[in-house]
Amino acid sequence: PNVLPTKSQNTMLKNLIDRASEERKRLDESLKLAKELPPKIAVNGEIVENEERAIKIKKIEESIENIGFKVSEFGHLFVTGRKFIIKLTEEMRARLVSKYNFDAVIEFVRLEKPLNRLELPAKQKMEEVLTTIDNSLLKMYINEAMLQELYAFLTTAETLKHDYKEMSEFIELRKEKDRTFASRVCKALLEYHEKNYIGSLDLWKKLGQETREVRDMGCKETCKIIKNHIKRKQDIFTYARMVLVVNVEEGLKIFTENDEITNYATEDEILHYLEGLETFQPELRERYLEHLTEPEDAPQRFFTLRALLYVNKMKEKSNFMTDLKNPEVVKNRDAFYKFILMTDKYNPGTIIDEIKGLGLYDEEIHLYTMQGLYDDALDSYMKIHGEDQNFDAVEDYCLQQEVPILALFFKKILAFAYSKRKRIEAFKISGNPSKKLEKEMSGLLGYAKDFLKKYAASEKMDMTAVLKSLPDDWKLLDEEGDDSLFDYLVMSFSEKQGQELNAKLVRRLKEMEVLNAEAKLAKLQSSYVLISPENVCRVCGKKLASARTLHIFPNGIVTHTGCGKRLQVCPVTGVKFAKKIYF
Repeated sequence: PNVLPTKSQNTMLKNLIDRASEERKRLDESLKLAKELPPKIAVNGEIVENEERAIKIKKIEESIENIGFKVSEFGHLFVTGRKFIIKLTEEMRARLVSKYNFDAVIEFVRLEKPLNRLELPAKQKMEEVLTTIDNSLLKMYINEAMLQELYAFLTTAETLKHDYKEMSEFIELRKEKDRTFASRVCKALLEYHEKNYIGSLDLWKKLGQETREVRDMGCKETCKIIKNHIKRKQDIFTYARMVLVVNVEEGLKIFTENDEITNYATEDEILHYLEGLETFQPELRERYLEHLTEPEDAPQRFFTLRALLYVNKMKEKSNFMTDLKNPEVVKNRDAFYKFILMTDKYNPGTIIDEIKGLGLYDEEIHLYTMQGLYDDALDSYMKIHGEDQNFDAVEDYCLQQEVPILALFFKKILAFAYSKRKRIEAFKISGNPSKKLEKEMSGLLGYAKDFLKKYAASEKMDMTAVLKSLPDDWKLLDEEGDDSLFDYLVMSFSEKQGQELNAKLVRRLKEMEVLNAEAKLAKLQSSYVLISPENVCRVCGKKLASARTLHIFPNGIVTHTGCGKRLQVCPVTGVKFAKKIYF
């Protein structure tokens, strides 16, 4: 009673504010009239400042400032009082919920003089009390524009009780004046508590264009409702749109964190739906395909679709073929190349068909290699390095492959060189010989001959394939003394013969080792000693037949176990024996 303002105190505060507002209007009018007075006047024939005007304006402005302070102070009292009531009600609710169940009957202490006109029965059921408290809290949150508190209460409060009809009527009266949208947020959350999920989604959809704070609430609640309660594909797509446009991270969770989503919409339907929204969020399909390709056992087509998505995004650029440095093209090409290197679970043939002719030679080479199509891979390499004749990267590529393809590359060099010969002949016929083409062809043929010498002894070079691809007009030794082809053949055959000879020697040595080991084993297995009762130990002279154990040395000497202590040395002759026999 000493803190809460009574009704008469509230009325008094309101009257004070009204009176102060009226006084402010009067002072504003007086200030306007004072400023209309002439700023300068004539005194004794001289023009001087109108001091009376300045003094009057100053006094009026001081009075206005004082009135503003009073209005602010009275308003502060109102706000402080209302927030105190809200805090007190929240604490009262928390204590009741922790102490009583719904069926409990609560008996209230009655004041002799009520603080206001609110008269409650002396005894009430807990559920009825909680309904009154919750309705009151919701109304106060709306009136005070306490949006966060309202949202927290309706989404986290335990055993929420309210009168839906009463709150709906209150919200309807308040929504036009509610600039913070608290009443409409309250209505959307109440519809959810009433299990009217579509009604709640409709309200959140309308609020999706309002303030950032309200949009964030709407996105979170829409995702929760769709994931937990909406089963129709069309409803999912209708209400997910707002979230995907406003908050892509939250929106994608509808499709990536909902294990049951594919029961209502297939992956292809979701991809088609997301494609329609890429005007607002250009990476929706990519993000969804990243999710689909996360599992190790994901179907191959998802990996293929993801790769093709990057390709199609590059193709969407009208100047793609002439501007491979376009930032958007570079971004998608990098993502594409990184992806096809990262995994091999896609269909390389399908992707190759889509990128042919786009100038993506590095990507072509990788995809051809995956399929073992080295001929096509080398064709792509020739498109990159054929003109500048810098074939170091191609040689490295050939050496890295498990199959020998150096001969295939040699054939490509010759084909490229002789393709220039045809052009040279055409230019000669037209009467315009091209020295540039002749120089390029000469350079390619020179490289081809050096290539033969360089890899003549390499196991990656198929000599038979090289011989088949040699042009008919190549000579072992030409007029200029060039012996590249002759050297290649000599080195190649020598290498081949050397390899065969080495192989024979290795086989023969292995055969000899086996025979030697078998002989030693046979000798050991055939070794034996006959001991008669007359035989004596060569060390101590006593008979051997009475001993339980004997030592037999490799040279045939037999002794008692105690007399022949060192098995590696004969105790009679002093001959040393090897510790082990190696097979």
